[in-house]
Amino acid sequence: MRRPALLLPRLILALLALLALPAAAQMAIGSAPAQQALLSLQEGKFATARERAEKVLAGDPDDFLATYVLSSVHFRAEGNLARALFLQKKSIRLLTGQYGGAPPTDVRARDWHKRLLYELQWLLGEMDRREEQLEAIADHDALYNPPFEVYRIWPLLKLGRYAEARAIGERLILSDDADIRERAYNGLMAVEDEARNRKASYEWGQRGFENTRGESCIIASNLALAARRVFRFDEAETFDLKALKTKDGSCPTSPYAQLTVVYLLEGKYQKSIAALQELRKIPRPADLRVQNEMMIKGRLVELLLALGQIEEADERVRPIVESPDRAGMTSASEENLKLANAVLFWSVLTARIEQMRERIAVRDLLPGFWLRGQLQALEASRWEVRRSALRLAADGTLLLDIVRPYYTDLLPWYSGGLSAMLGEGLIDQVVTEARVLEPDYDRLAHHWLDAVEAELRWREGDLARARRFGEAALAKIPEADALLRLRVRAILADVFEQQGQHDAAMAHFIEVLVAWPAVLRQLGIALPVTLQHDGSAVAKEVAERLEASPRLRRRQSPIILFVRATDAGAEACLESPTGQQYNCASVEAKDLGDDEPLPVALCDKFHDVALAPKVELTQSDLTSLDGRPVRLDADKALEGVLGKKP
Repeated sequence: MRRPALLLPRLILALLALLALPAAAQMAIGSAPAQQALLSLQEGKFATARERAEKVLAGDPDDFLATYVLSSVHFRAEGNLARALFLQKKSIRLLTGQYGGAPPTDVRARDWHKRLLYELQWLLGEMDRREEQLEAIADHDALYNPPFEVYRIWPLLKLGRYAEARAIGERLILSDDADIRERAYNGLMAVEDEARNRKASYEWGQRGFENTRGESCIIASNLALAARRVFRFDEAETFDLKALKTKDGSCPTSPYAQLTVVYLLEGKYQKSIAALQELRKIPRPADLRVQNEMMIKGRLVELLLALGQIEEADERVRPIVESPDRAGMTSASEENLKLANAVLFWSVLTARIEQMRERIAVRDLLPGFWLRGQLQALEASRWEVRRSALRLAADGTLLLDIVRPYYTDLLPWYSGGLSAMLGEGLIDQVVTEARVLEPDYDRLAHHWLDAVEAELRWREGDLARARRFGEAALAKIPEADALLRLRVRAILADVFEQQGQHDAAMAHFIEVLVAWPAVLRQLGIALPVTLQHDGSAVAKEVAERLEASPRLRRRQSPIILFVRATDAGAEACLESPTGQQYNCASVEAKDLGDDEPLPVALCDKFHDVALAPKVELTQSDLTSLDGRPVRLDADKALEGVLGKKP
């Protein structure tokens, strides 16, 4: 939901220690109580450091060292970057005012001045204040050697000054300093990525991976993303797994975040869930919890959307839109994040609207009246999202990035709804432009653009062209891009169905039903079924209500929807003529409230369960994935998420 941000290497306490003053020098400057606060900060005792620093400042508001300590606590422990910036600038003013200006006359104060300028430029970078970051670097380099040249790459690329950033990176990959070489290679990857040069970014990643002997997490992780950009999904998984084995701590976010995405687009639901669980177990410092919390929540929303857990997805997507991540630690722009978030929100709302229509269809007029109010509210929310997205899409570059495959975190398996969201005419124009912007991977990229155009033509009602583009995409898009292929199959199934070619339609419908039936709801497509029941009163009523479902088209079909009574309640199963079950939904009378009729409850559960992939998520599993308190022990929660019986 976001531009797939190549990531900036993480600033860790170990790196700060490289700039730390010798212990004797530290004790020789600043008050003794402030030195104790500094010691607590260096030991990671942030609460104690804050308490000691505030006590010093209560007696002496002009103590530069205590001011610095308090700034660092706000930055590192609490993620309050605005307050940290104010205090950091104040500590620099106090230091230079008390020790002879810039540079200070006292050699110990000069060492501190260097350190404060270093942290200032990093803090400004995390806040995505790039012009100010360059000014802080220039202030340092005007006074001290060695210069902070390598730290200029990232703000320059964020400002679109690619030539300057390239020149620095290409010079510094020859540095004798391993950390500088790592940052230079990573910067060159990001520069070419932002300049929309897939091949160059991937090749710089390969060279960086070789130069760092595969021991840099940030290089391996960004190379995995670059591999996805050039459609090498197997390499994307391989390099993320390699990144997991590194120990240098340079990744601001665990590679599990990217593995969650790769496994999901491959249709490996259990692996995607497991990767997200592992991601949630990894502690993150406060500044990064603020930085990329919504990105991690976005991974969960995508997973819930794919699994048909629409109400849960709706609940969790709203905070992402309302409070998007900062873009400081990624190569993404703020506008790109907002537009991608809007498309994800649209996709969730569209599925929720279809779900609400299903529920209204199987109810009598009066019980469905209240649900119609909810439907109108959802449609109003979707209209607001569309209006916001249209404003952002006025920047044609942002929309081109989203349409071009794998140039943003907006994944093709759900971004096809752009044509419905923004209008077929606009997306038609953007697809035409995108086809001429792939000099290195034109043939490959065009297969994904064929998928976009297949959906575009289908929504326009141009069935012949929808079929042509859909079949072209399905012939060339690799099997690893499983969910996108299934989306194309669902569209082709509906095209053939509308053309009366039922056998061809059914071949695609069965593939979708087995692997990812939730896409039918996302696209608003009806599944052809032969509706049968066992003759019992409850089964007959369920069957009658399901005849009105917008997810079903009743005709003679090899997919049989059979409703039967059970000893405890009733069940509705999708079956083949030979009795093979695709999916089932069952309801027991003892689990229902007094005002919830069993036939209606079964209809709802059929839509939510039988037309969803065969992975079951319980509420306890969802809370563990979302970082909220876990109500089951870890083993049981994991077994439930993976579809195993405890």
